[in-house]
Amino acid sequence: METCPVCGRDVEVNNPSETDYEDETFAPAQVEHGGETYRFCSEDCKDRFEASPGEYA
Repeated sequence: METCPVCGRDVEVNNPSETDYEDETFAPAQVEHGGETYRFCSEDCKDRFEASPGEYA
């Protein structure tokens, strides 16, 4: 589990092959920035991050 860098909520990132779900995306949104992958609890948090990555990265 990871933490959304914008709001601090938990973001589930388990590998779907390790669960009962197929083709399930656990992190609702993610973005690459500065060579790292950031995962978010929602598209809204992803949008806020993309608007001002220096505030959260």
